[in-house]
Amino acid sequence: MLTGGCFLGIVCLGAALLFCAYLLPMGKIRRHAQESGEVLRMEGTYWRMLPYSPHTNLDNHTDSLMLLTAAYDNPKIGLAEKAMYNYYNVINGLSLPESCAILTLEEEGGYTTHAYPRYWHGYLVVLKPLLLFLNLGEIRQLNWLVVMGSVLLTGILLEHRKKRRYLFPYLLFVCFLTPGTIASSLQNSAVYHMASAAGILFLAFYSKKRWQEHLWLFFMAVGMAASYFDLLTYPVVTLGLPLAFWLILAGEENISEGTKCADIFGHMLLYPLLWALGYAGMWFAKWQLASWITGENVIPDAVNSIRVRTGNVAFEREITGWDVYTKLSLYLESNRIWTAALVFAGVCFLLLWLSKTRWKAWPVSASFLLLAGYPLLWGLFAKNHTYIHDLFSHRNWGLTVLGISCCLIPMIGREWRFPGLSSAGKGWKKAAKREIKQESKQ
Repeated sequence: MLTGGCFLGIVCLGAALLFCAYLLPMGKIRRHAQESGEVLRMEGTYWRMLPYSPHTNLDNHTDSLMLLTAAYDNPKIGLAEKAMYNYYNVINGLSLPESCAILTLEEEGGYTTHAYPRYWHGYLVVLKPLLLFLNLGEIRQLNWLVVMGSVLLTGILLEHRKKRRYLFPYLLFVCFLTPGTIASSLQNSAVYHMASAAGILFLAFYSKKRWQEHLWLFFMAVGMAASYFDLLTYPVVTLGLPLAFWLILAGEENISEGTKCADIFGHMLLYPLLWALGYAGMWFAKWQLASWITGENVIPDAVNSIRVRTGNVAFEREITGWDVYTKLSLYLESNRIWTAALVFAGVCFLLLWLSKTRWKAWPVSASFLLLAGYPLLWGLFAKNHTYIHDLFSHRNWGLTVLGISCCLIPMIGREWRFPGLSSAGKGWKKAAKREIKQESKQ
């Protein structure tokens, strides 16, 4: 009963916010969208920020689609239909960036109107208000501040929770996602901001009793948010980051309290299922709501799209899970962060060998390895989409980097003390105290 009420409440809130976004005045939004389109047209459809680095490619095609959807304005169409069908115009014979740069040609005709009702397009709730005041170049600058601010705040919270040894794996995760690309891309930034917000909320409020009692609702809401704001880029990251923080905060606590292994692995199964329930349920809610409000059934088209995206055919040939893995592995080879994660795991193995080992923590380490495999599971589920859109779906590998670099840390002694080094450290501290006392006497 509670689950259904919370789900319905979030759906209604999402729809209301989308309706409000379409009520905003369109004059400045269209002008700033056109200025943004000029930037995208100059950069090209798939601009690479760094040569020989495919993970720095910008998907300006999708960014243009988002801007065109935000700039759509037809007074003859009702508010409800606009919010549910999410129309955009494309100038005949031009690409999406070119169409965005020449919005004024709509007044002369020669354009085609497209509808995109399969997604919520919740990004419009943020993008439309931003376009009232900023163009794409200015939004990118703001995005940089938000990205850096989220990294700094997460680091502060990890330090506050006395989990500083997990800071380096977290930074490896962020670097693999390429912050510069995320800050410069409307499409790629949505998942990153949702994952960061979920992680920050988790770190900030985990110690609250009511928060721990409603973790099931938290993970379901994160899945719903991913479905609402994202255009199916690398959504599994929104699950993986807060789940990693759960392992970091709750894993050692559960081990110290003698919690059974089955309980830890049970949560690793329960929370992803709740996330998936929220993700799929929110998506279906949009189809049902659009069909009910507009009187036209959009569900068959959406179901057919899912059948294609999860199918075994891409570019008119049959593909396997190995084909998906092979294509995505190219991004691991070109991103040195992957190598850094392996080196860090090797250092942790050396520390594990030298330090006092906490073998009771092996379920937490095993759970991190399970987390590292989530991108592979997602690729097997959405073969067609992952294979075709490797330009952004490869960022799911960030969870693999995070999981591998974290997996051995729980089994290393809490103080990271090593034979010989710990005694030397104590001697250094005593000597420092003696010097301070002597200075105070003088």
